Amino acid sequence: MDIFLDMDGPLADFVGGAVRVHRRTDVLDHWPAGVYDLQQVLGLPTVSALWGPIDHHGREFWAGLQKTPWCDEIVELASAAAESVRIVTTPSHDPASLAGKLDWLNRHFGRPFLDYVMTPAKYLLAAPDRLLIDDCNENVDQFLAAGGKAILFPRPLNRLHRQAHDPMFYVRRELADVKKTPT
Repeated sequence: MDIFLDMDGPLADFVGGAVRVHRRTDVLDHWPAGVYDLQQVLGLPTVSALWGPIDHHGREFWAGLQKTPWCDEIVELASAAAESVRIVTTPSHDPASLAGKLDWLNRHFGRPFLDYVMTPAKYLLAAPDRLLIDDCNENVDQFLAAGGKAILFPRPLNRLHRQAHDPMFYVRRELADVKKTPT
């Protein structure tokens, strides 16, 4: 089994970084259950209003994202359950996000960190012996539809928002089931 582990959400606190840039950390305390659209949650009128301040910070925004509280544990569990683990992440439309995300990976996992895939089309990596762990409903659904296995990482912004208070409890259980299932 090969595991593809989503970077933004399960490992790096993108949402926390974005709401800090917008000076709207208040939304973290009352995030609307299951709403993935950050522009909507922040009440911003356009996509540009969301991404402009993030892009203004460029590479440093992405490189400076904090690790999530469960980052190390999920990497450890995935590594124990899989033959290989690769970090998969969707870059933003700003080319600086690519460099910043790579900086983040190198800082947290050692240089040179080479076990990554940067693509908005995660479903292209799907195969029966591949598992995606991601916090985006759509990415998980597409990966499953393309023939892979997937675990939706519980977050307030997805359909598993009720499990978001302890996402690792859910992921531990799901990974235990994966380890028992022959490939």
